[in-house]
Amino acid sequence: TSLTNIAVDDGNLQYESIDGNLYTKGGNTFVRYAIGKTDTCFEIPNSVTSIGLVAFLGCTSLTSIEIPSSVTSIGGYAFTGCKNLKTIKLPKTCQCNTFWIKDCPAEIIYY
Repeated sequence: TSLTNIAVDDGNLQYESIDGNLYTKGGNTFVRYAIGKTDTCFEIPNSVTSIGLVAFLGCTSLTSIEIPSSVTSIGGYAFTGCKNLKTIKLPKTCQCNTFWIKDCPAEIIYY
């Protein structure tokens, strides 16, 4: 888990890197968190409307994640294996895949 930065070529038409994490071009879908980062908190940008399948899989440094009200869907297994994650702030309007969180002790705080 030494991946601390996901770099994407400027010419890539499908993906882009924002702060070292992977997004679809335009920043609408959060695709993958660089799991080697040592940050403990992460706020998903307001440009994001969906979180992709296994987006945070195996991320052990994060203890809290805040998801903005712009996010309307979370893909399967997005937070699987995030063993140190204590809280996820999530809008009540978000539609989550049945298996969006697994092997993760986080408390879900709806707002």
